[in-house]
Amino acid sequence: MAKLSTRETSPDDKEVLMEIFAKTVPDPDNEYLRNQFEGNLPTKVIELKDDVIGYYWQMMGSGNDRYVISPTLMPEHKSKMMKAFVKDLKKQAKSGEGVYKTLSILVKVDDNDEESKSLLEKEGFTEDARATIGGKSQVQYKYAP
Repeated sequence: MAKLSTRETSPDDKEVLMEIFAKTVPDPDNEYLRNQFEGNLPTKVIELKDDVIGYYWQMMGSGNDRYVISPTLMPEHKSKMMKAFVKDLKKQAKSGEGVYKTLSILVKVDDNDEESKSLLEKEGFTEDARATIGGKSQVQYKYAP
């Protein structure tokens, strides 16, 4: 099986992310949206061999660091991405680093994404909240170490 890994986001990744931004945002020329996006780039890149297959963010808010994964940017790699994400979090748990010094980990997935929901539940995440965004039903899962 191919090796999944994570690494810190590099300056080279920013160019790729800005291309994704231009394709996925309704108004890519909106300066406010562009500044928001550039100011909140992912903290980690998920790779399969040497190919980037996804990203996740470390969010700051109300004293908690939270990791939020976004498989919607690269849906063709969602399954591999979720496995890499959970694998990386468990590695941090064993070492006592990063997000595991915080109160919770939040992961949002589409409600009809049974594969990701099953993986998260198997790994000890519990359903925390539901929302409908842009007509799509999403579920937020929480893990509190």
